[in-house]
Amino acid sequence: MTSLVVPEKEMSQKATPIHLSATLALNESAVEAQQNQAGRFVLATNLLDDELWPCLIKISL
Repeated sequence: MTSLVVPEKEMSQKATPIHLSATLALNESAVEAQQNQAGRFVLATNLLDDELWPCLIKISL
């Protein structure tokens, strides 16, 4: 929870303190929709040594 503190010198005499609390919930359908729109990440490299990078997937053009 994040608190906002206003220094007393910045408060007017008419100021009324307010305390807020909130609960956040994950909207899973919205997250899934955004993930589907995000596309894919591709990492390209010219380090092609099979002994150093045995798991590297090579695509020949």
